[in-house]
Amino acid sequence: MQRAEFEGSGDVRAPAEGCGGLGSPPQIPLPALHRALAQAGIENPFRRQLAADPHLQPDWVAAWQLWTCHPDRAGLTNPTGYIVRRLQHHDPPPEPYLHLASLTAGQWTLLERAYWLTDDQLDPDVRRALPLYLEIFGHEHRG
Repeated sequence: MQRAEFEGSGDVRAPAEGCGGLGSPPQIPLPALHRALAQAGIENPFRRQLAADPHLQPDWVAAWQLWTCHPDRAGLTNPTGYIVRRLQHHDPPPEPYLHLASLTAGQWTLLERAYWLTDDQLDPDVRRALPLYLEIFGHEHRG
């Protein structure tokens, strides 16, 4: 899986399809925060405003995006707007989502392959993130 770019126009928009490939390892090149905001579907002027915030971290953006992608939030009508509001208010994302968002690319690969791996092949961070990962993306791993 690769992270997908979002389509559409307007200042704040929802991902074109579901969660835009968030089940893939985060691959956010510099400037990381600007890229994370773009991948979450946040456009200017909000992207510019948030990218200038010295306290905002890319992992927070990804964590709030993961939060909006959880099946329990399927009824959320404007997930991108929700993310913008949370970031503007400096609301920290729930820790399990922040933990999932902060995993390395290698750890995301282990998550994607976890179904075929034994417990001893998973490091503690991956094992801790696995239940939430499966809640969000488990449907993508079922045959």
